[in-house]
Amino acid sequence: MGYFRGAIRSDALNMTTHLNVILPERGARAENTLLLLHGLSGGADDWVRKTGIERYAARYNLAVFMPEVQRSWYMDMKYGLNYFTYVSEELPRLLAGSFQAPMDSEHLYVAGLSMGGYGATKCALRHPERFAGLIALSSRFFLTEKLAAIENDPAQLNEWRAILGEELTLKREDCLECLLEQASPAMRHMPVYMACGTEDVLYGESVRMSAMMREKGWQVTMEEWPGVHDWAFWDKAIQRALACLLGD
Repeated sequence: MGYFRGAIRSDALNMTTHLNVILPERGARAENTLLLLHGLSGGADDWVRKTGIERYAARYNLAVFMPEVQRSWYMDMKYGLNYFTYVSEELPRLLAGSFQAPMDSEHLYVAGLSMGGYGATKCALRHPERFAGLIALSSRFFLTEKLAAIENDPAQLNEWRAILGEELTLKREDCLECLLEQASPAMRHMPVYMACGTEDVLYGESVRMSAMMREKGWQVTMEEWPGVHDWAFWDKAIQRALACLLGD
């Protein structure tokens, strides 16, 4: 596989932004494409630095694109940049025009960990017609509970005011349980893989969201094993996720 670390110009962000790319070598065309999202305390380099994602991509002849979104929670921020528009709408168009990688709805998958799991799930729920499958690892799904938990933390509250506004109002379009509730039956064809360590602080959220999605008719595989919120878990989980959605 070829690995490239570079930058791409985004009109949605009105700036050049960092992007990591894994592609098949020697002109071979990838069979599928993975949009792979980072977590809150990390960045676009994390998946390459801390997992074997390049080797796993080679196993499945997979193109992988890893964008940078800072600590935006994959939202169009009130006092910041339009990161959700960039990741979910603009970036697939840019990649389709710049790389020989399939970007159609039968071959484009979206995945992420923690904050990135929230972002990936939101992409899938808001634009299910664009994706062939969803991977959400150790994810934060219920942001209203996150906001309640930090009500006495001024630093985090200030950060969230930049995202949501002074009133800290979570829009329905950013609320995963709201999106799931209004999802039409036609959206439920998409296979979903979730995983979370049983000692992870977010374990309960994965259990609840997987149950909610199954109740709505989504095809959900939820796996759990002993583990915490760390790269040892995510390195194993992304391998199991790709095997589940793309085959052994």
